[in-house]
Order: sequence, then structure tokens, then C-alpha cells
Amino acid sequence: ENDDTFEFASPNKEIRNCDWIKRAGQRNFYCTVDSEITTKCVRSCHKCPEPEHVSRDVADFTFIQQTKNKGPQVRDCLWFKKQRQTDRFCLPGSDVGTKCTRACGLVDPPCEDNVEYRFRFEKSWHDCASIASSPLQQSTHCTVTAIMAQCPVTCQHPACVAT
Repeated sequence: ENDDTFEFASPNKEIRNCDWIKRAGQRNFYCTVDSEITTKCVRSCHKCPEPEHVSRDVADFTFIQQTKNKGPQVRDCLWFKKQRQTDRFCLPGSDVGTKCTRACGLVDPPCEDNVEYRFRFEKSWHDCASIASSPLQQSTHCTVTAIMAQCPVTCQHPACVAT
């Protein structure tokens, strides 16, 4: 967890805290391996230890994708995540969805929306907050696995809904 009393000075000498790192999307700059900030802002830096039950991708899994220009291409779990192809291939119960659970976002997410997540739909950019404002937006977008994984609170992911 974050140390709620921890503060530090940014390069422009402004006093900042762990919540600022999370909101401002500053992880790459401030959350380095050997920094005090990483130690004090564990949650904001996404350095929390993973629970034992967290799913992992099958390391040697590959998938052949037929492409128009290059013919058959060998893909692995990392490719799906890097190329943002999770909506197209990572269907629950599919071979890719079963073997690449982590890359596909099919594991139980942390119960907070990713404030940095953006996705494009019909030529417009959206985020978790924009779909939270409308039940129609939620019903349209929360059925997409990747969006559900990035916006678990907004999309009422079963692991995040209090029973």
C-alpha cells in the first residue's frame, strides 16, 4: 500500500504525493527500481506483490494469424497485449483467452479503474469516467473484455461488486 504521509518534491520543486503519481500518469518517470518513491508509493507505482492465485500466461503458447499482406504470422501472448488486439482475439473460453489470461485481462483486476486507460470507439476517444456517466455507454463498452479489465469499477466486474 501507499504511505499516505509521504511527500516529495517534483523537479519544478512542487510538493507531490503518491496519489499525484497515479493521477498524473507519472509512473515511468518517478517509479524507478531503486527510488524511495517506489518504496513509499507501492500501489501508485503498481509494485504491489501479486497474490498467489493470479493467473499467468502460458509462456510457450503461440497462435497462427492469417494476415492479408504477410500470410500466416506466429503470435504469442505478449503480441496480443502490445498490439492492442485483445478485443478481437481474447474471448473468454477461446484458445487465446484461455492461454493468455493475463495479457487478455481475463484475471480478476484490482478494484479500481485505470485512470490512464483510453480506447477509441467510432472515431472518439473514451476512458472509464466517460463510460461511467451513462448506462448506455456502460452496456455498449463493458461487454468488451479489455475495457472490463481496465474499468472494473465502472463496469461492475464481479470481483469488484460487494455482495
